[in-house]
This record gives sequence, structure tokens and C-alpha cells, in this order.
Amino acid sequence: MVPRRASFLLLVTVAGCLQKEAPEPVPVLAAPQAPPPSACSSPSELVPIDSKGSSSPLALARLGGRRVALLADEDDAALRVVELEGGRILGSVSFEAAPGHVIVSRDGRAFVSLPELDSVVELTMSKGVLSECGRTSTKGDPLALAVTDDATLVVATRGGHTLTMVPRKGPPATIGLSPDPTAVLLSGPKTAIVAHGAGSVVSVVDLERHIVAREVSLAWRDRIGVGTVPVADMPRFAVQARSLASMGNAIAIPLVVAYPGETRLNVTFTSGYGPASVRGVDGYFPHEAAIASLGLDGAAPRLRLHHEVVAEHKQRYSVGRIASPPDRPPCLLPRSTAVDGTTLAVACLGIDRLLLFSGDGTLEHAERARIEVPAGPVAVAIDPAADEAVVWSQFARVLSVIPLADPSHARALPLAADRPRDAVWAAGRATFHSPIGFDGRACASCHPDGGSDGLVWSSPHGPMQPPVLAGRLEHTAPFGWLGGAPTLEAHLGQTMPRLGAKPMPKETMAPLIAYVVALPPRAKRPLDALEKRGRALFVSAECANCHEKGGTDGLRHDVGTGGSFDTPSLASLSNSAPYMHDGRFGTLREVIVQTAGKMGAADHLSEDEVKALIAYLETL
Repeated sequence: MVPRRASFLLLVTVAGCLQKEAPEPVPVLAAPQAPPPSACSSPSELVPIDSKGSSSPLALARLGGRRVALLADEDDAALRVVELEGGRILGSVSFEAAPGHVIVSRDGRAFVSLPELDSVVELTMSKGVLSECGRTSTKGDPLALAVTDDATLVVATRGGHTLTMVPRKGPPATIGLSPDPTAVLLSGPKTAIVAHGAGSVVSVVDLERHIVAREVSLAWRDRIGVGTVPVADMPRFAVQARSLASMGNAIAIPLVVAYPGETRLNVTFTSGYGPASVRGVDGYFPHEAAIASLGLDGAAPRLRLHHEVVAEHKQRYSVGRIASPPDRPPCLLPRSTAVDGTTLAVACLGIDRLLLFSGDGTLEHAERARIEVPAGPVAVAIDPAADEAVVWSQFARVLSVIPLADPSHARALPLAADRPRDAVWAAGRATFHSPIGFDGRACASCHPDGGSDGLVWSSPHGPMQPPVLAGRLEHTAPFGWLGGAPTLEAHLGQTMPRLGAKPMPKETMAPLIAYVVALPPRAKRPLDALEKRGRALFVSAECANCHEKGGTDGLRHDVGTGGSFDTPSLASLSNSAPYMHDGRFGTLREVIVQTAGKMGAADHLSEDEVKALIAYLETL
């Protein structure tokens, strides 16, 4: 039994974040096509339960006198309505593709994002029947959702890097964002806070003026010392920010602080990925679990690491790191968060734990408890009236209902699969998200969802960035930026020691390779006129010479970036910024313009043609 207000244990601290005003308002982009009039005319009987967190694959509601969980079931490509008392499925709707997040509006409508189909589904539940009654097109892999008090749907698109507002009446409006928006939380009627899985920023969006009011930078530098002697000044960046929660007068953001090593001067060479040791400082951990606190009054963010809380204007002074005890592994894949009073709950993928932190937005307190849950916790929600947390463990297909006052009385609600997953693939997915590095890193730490963390890491061969994996591995040998591995087995054999990991046995490696090879590329959709023009330019500008159909020729080329490097596939290109092996270009426009004459024949393109080419590249 864990007392409700017992003491904490692990969390996080960090130093100075920089807060900056956006130099120019981000322009409103071309609005997507207005949705057809909604067919959701019947009132829905769902009543939302507010967990004070951003959307996730799980939402809680009341249906008559019963409490229910709405599950966006990725593996079964369905939305389930599950009774929390006995686990009975009260309603279900299947989709053509895997759902992302689900949310219930105040008027009882349920919204489910379908990233692969570039759409958001609207559903109602009336007289015991769950039914789809409308869809909204939001081009660019829609994921995170919110609904305002005036029933405006707010959608963040990961691939499109946009925030789209869809009112009940009138045309939608779309705002450009920094890359990889993964969570959105409303802060009052006119403001949305957006977390980014990569890019190390948090966006504050003015919904009334349709602009990004400011971006808060979550990039710092950390002084490292031997004893009291500083020996290094190390950059660090926030990654894995996948959820937000309202906590007092602040927004809490579970994330991870990564130390990729100094790469600005292009001279850092290490034995691994990142500074495994720093000039005599042993045990320096590149990844640390963290929780950021963003004040709604515009104050600088604070960050908690382990037992310290450091304000923005201070620099952290580190003398090595102490490894986490084996029974308390760090939460390096936080996937969802919810709040109950002064308790913050974080679902941690990879270590299969629900972490409970007590305190308010100042983060002055630490970890109160950690609760073991079934494999693959991807979402958590809290029913404050019942004082219970509900966790959806996707891998094990179990809903856990956990009394916060006494977690020992948790009950498990298993859900049978309509579409059972292949056992080898499932084992590979588990390995992909399991700690393997000396600091607890998993494959998913640098390749979240098969993508890229957006960082450039020091390595034995100089600065290198993790490439996107999804849709890029089959028939694309050799592997690695230097093309030094003829097979994925050989590449993993090189990667394991650089992570400080033990050699991976074949019985573990084979399922892992099966899983990453099967990671799907972005779904294809019909091209519009601008994108078709860009496709023609892709051929005429000789891009297709090395990237036929967006793939790879399997060869190394010198395009003026400091050597010869393997030609990568262009699948999911819009989600892979920055670009080139060392991340020297932040945008696709920079790639095209600054390599003109060295990579393809884009030097003759007009500005309009460059825009068309970019539009096509972003569809790959």
C-alpha cells in the first residue's frame, strides 16, 4: 500500500531555458477544405471526465450511470467504449486505418484522429449505439486534438506541422508550427499550448488572432566539472515531449533531456552516440527524464531532473551522473499525463510504469510512487471524483483501473483482439521500446514512432543525425550514413556498443528487424495541382536520378557536405528535419537552394518552382 501523500523519489532538474518572442507572427496558411455539414444531429449521451491533460489514445466519460473509457485501439484500428466496472464493451466502430488520439467534447461528441487518412472522425453515442457521423480533412498526419468551449475542433498535424481550427460553422483556419507537434492543450478560451516531440520548443498559440504568439525554447547548456573544476560546456535539448497537463497556474510537460554532444565545430569524435564520458567525467548520462513547468503568466520555464529544480536563468553544474537503481529505471519514453489535484501521473512506455508526482506547477516535490502496469502503457487518464487513474497498455491489451489512494487494489480489464498481431512483430515492437543503452535509452529514444528525434549526435565519424526508419529500410541497403553495413544485422552490431549496450542475441534481433522493416511509410493520397507540378520538377531537376520514386540508389555521393554519404530514402521527408547527415539545413528550401549545382539540377528553378517541388517532397 502506498499512502496517498507519501514522499516521492525520482524526477528531474535542469538549467536555463531561453524564452523568446516569435520575431514574426506565423502566417495563416491556406485553409483546408471546409467539412460538409455534420450529420451528428442526435444529441450524444457521453459526458466527458476532464483529466486536465492533452489528448491521447484514451478518454474517460460517463454514459448514463456508468463510467466508460474510450480507446483509440491502434492494433485493431477501432474505437472502443469500455465499461470501467466490468470491462464490457458497450460500443465499437472500426476504421480503415489505425486511430491516433480520442477526445470527448462538452456536448458529448467523440473525435478520433486518423493520421494515415489525413482526417478526424466525429462520432456520437445515443441509445446505446456508437456511430460515426462526420469527417474533417486535415492534411498532414493529424494526431493531437482539443475542443474549445464554443465547440471548435483544434487539430495538430505532425507531418504538416500545423494547428487547424475547425468551427461548427464557417471555414477552418490553419496556423504553421515548428516541426513535430505532438500534443495540444487549451489554456483559457483563446490560447493553446503545443508540445513538440522534436525541436526542443513549446509553442503558445493565439487562437483568436491565428498566430503563434511565442515559442519557448527548451535548449540549454550544462557545465560539467571534475570536482569543482569546470571542464566542459555541454548542449542539451528537450525531446519526447508527447503530452501536456494543466497543473495549478502552470503547464506540466513530461519530457527527456538529451545530451547529443558538441557538434557546432564539426570536430567532436566519440566512441559512442553522445558524450558517454566528458574529459575524465565517467558515468555522464546523455538521456535524463524530466518534467518542465511552463508558467501561464509568461514566466521562464522551470525544469526538474532527479531531485533538483532549476530556474531558467541558472546554469546547472554537474559532476557526473549516478545510474538509476535497477528497480527504478528512468522514464525515457513518457507518453501521456493526467492530473488529480496536486498529483501528476505519467505513463512511461518501455519501463511499464505509471509514475505519480505530487506538488503543484512549481515542481517543488518529487516522485511519490511508481506502479507497475502491463506492457505498453501509452495513455493515462484520471477520474478525480473516483480518485482513480486508468491506464491503457496497448501491447498487453489491458485497461488498468488504479485507486490512487491504494494502488494495490488495482484491477485489470483485458481486451481481446479482433486482429491479433503476429507474435514475432509484437516481440520486435517490445524490444524497440525497451531500455538497451547504458543510460536506459531504447531504439524509440532516437527513432520515436520510427521517425527521428531531430537531433545531431556526436559519433565516431563526426556529427550524425538519426534517420527516419519508417518505410525506409526494405530494399535500401547498405545502411548507415557511410553505407558501411550491408545488412541490418551488421548495422545493429555496430550500433549496440555505441549505445553502451550488450550484444543483442539473434533471437532478439530477428524480431526487432522484422518490426522496424514493417514500420509503414506515410499513407499516399491523391496529389493536388501544385504537388503534381512538383513531381514533374522532381524528375526534370534530376532528383529522381538518385531518388527514383523517392527511394535510394544505394550509393554514396559527395554533394558538398564534407564527404561522400549514403543516399537516404525520402519517405516521410517532412518529418525528418533537420536535413543532410549532419543536420546542417533546417528546411527543405535550404536543401534545394544551398545545394544547387551540387545535388541535382535545381539551380535553374524559380521561386514558384521551388515551392512546388517542396510541396511534392512533403507528400513522400
